[in-house]
Amino acid sequence: TFDDGWLGNYIYAYPILQEFGFKATFFVATSLIGRPLYMTWEQLKQMQASSGMSIQSHTVSHHPLGDMEDKELAFELYSSKQLIEEKLSTSVKHLSLPHGHWDSRTWPIAKKIGYQSICTSDVGFHIWDSPDPLLRRISIGDGISESRFHLLAQCKNRAIWDMAVIKSLKNVFRRTVGIDVYRKLYRRVYG
Repeated sequence: TFDDGWLGNYIYAYPILQEFGFKATFFVATSLIGRPLYMTWEQLKQMQASSGMSIQSHTVSHHPLGDMEDKELAFELYSSKQLIEEKLSTSVKHLSLPHGHWDSRTWPIAKKIGYQSICTSDVGFHIWDSPDPLLRRISIGDGISESRFHLLAQCKNRAIWDMAVIKSLKNVFRRTVGIDVYRKLYRRVYG
């Protein structure tokens, strides 16, 4: 999975996925589509039509969902789903949580709108036939060694132990300082 809709996903990841015959899901925030450094609707159409890539929802605004009022939360989930379906003539059934932030209202509202699953930023493996609609993921970045990647591909829990601990600590810190302060600090550290 790829989140946000960055242009680099189209320029760099998409050709590699095509070369090796892999499919991927791209979660896009609809208000970012067409902005500088983000993919366009035409690029998304091309990826979907020519290679069977899945384009799914990452909301409209890419704002954290857990702090929204019910009406705003429903708007973000419904409007992004509707626009992607309209522009790409596809069915949107899956949501990725912006900033991994949500609360107990998110899944019931998403389910009512027609989503079948939510990808979280919680670290872990997901059992394929599990009925749980909340899907954990593992972030693969520049710091992942080839040997760790092999362990991840084999679903070895020891490969994610430290990732899960770090994510848990980040979640505690985020709850302590609040999402707004956390995002400001995150942007300062990571740009």
